[in-house]
Amino acid sequence: MQILGVTLRRPTFNDVTFAAAMGTAVFAVYELAVMALGVHETTKGGLLFFVGTVWGALSNRIGIDLAKGWRAKVLFLIGLGLLIMVPAVAVIFTR
Repeated sequence: MQILGVTLRRPTFNDVTFAAAMGTAVFAVYELAVMALGVHETTKGGLLFFVGTVWGALSNRIGIDLAKGWRAKVLFLIGLGLLIMVPAVAVIFTR
């Protein structure tokens, strides 16, 4: 499958598991660093960091290589924007 000229592949169960594990591991290190530095962080900030990390790992596994050009970067940002903006809009309209 191609989107914006970038060839994508269907993620396997192992790809999704890897992305979730990588996102969780990076998020745990991030939270430990925030606690060690004594920085106050909101839950929303941590959630956005986690979603961004999981999307970064998953996008790499499905074939979005940011070193391959501007089309891959645009596709990456569109996916990241959808993952972050759709829940934000849902929260706004359900109040």
